[in-house]
Amino acid sequence: MRWLADCLVPNRLIEKKAYKMFWIIGWIFFGFFVGLIARSLIPGSQPMGCFATILLGVAGSFTGGAVGYFLQGGSLIQSSGWIGSVVGAIILLAIRLRQRS
Repeated sequence: MRWLADCLVPNRLIEKKAYKMFWIIGWIFFGFFVGLIARSLIPGSQPMGCFATILLGVAGSFTGGAVGYFLQGGSLIQSSGWIGSVVGAIILLAIRLRQRS
């Protein structure tokens, strides 16, 4: 009967791997949409590909978290919500565009 119990109880290792995979996929989608929003709010041409847009959104989330840290406290290395992420991505995109011109 032990084999039946092993079949019915989910494997915790598989659950952890699936959780990490969905966490990474979630960050990719989040970064892509935040990067797109930031790029649409900044006027002008931004020669960036899809991967750079994802990196912009993810880095913007941590930049927004750092700005939130300086305003409210908490942890310096933290992600932020949608608005903080977009603000952070706009800051990074403005810095990048200023360096290019």
